[in-house]
Amino acid sequence: MSDVVQHDLGYQQQATASGKDAYWYGINQYMFYDFTNTLSGGIRGEWFRDNNGTRLNIGTSGNYFELTAGVNWKPKDWLALRPEIRYDWADSSINTYDNSSKNHQLEFALDMILEL
Repeated sequence: MSDVVQHDLGYQQQATASGKDAYWYGINQYMFYDFTNTLSGGIRGEWFRDNNGTRLNIGTSGNYFELTAGVNWKPKDWLALRPEIRYDWADSSINTYDNSSKNHQLEFALDMILEL
């Protein structure tokens, strides 16, 4: 099993229309496990704070959270398939998902990597 912790901190001068500075920060936690030589799984959790509402361009501060689980399957040396499921939610005063109608969303994704 491998484990990674990542922290992001951002600052921008005069980031808002009124000329105010902006801050944002967050923490990500990743955990991976190799089941076999060709199959691994992983989970990720993230907390992101948009302190001034500038990173998501909604004009109000908020906390944003995310959980993702997925697998990485390599049936061939040159092919990797990576399905995942992700859940996002927010506690901002403005809904940020589904055309600003919800404060959460569920997503399914699949990508493929070809090494030629």
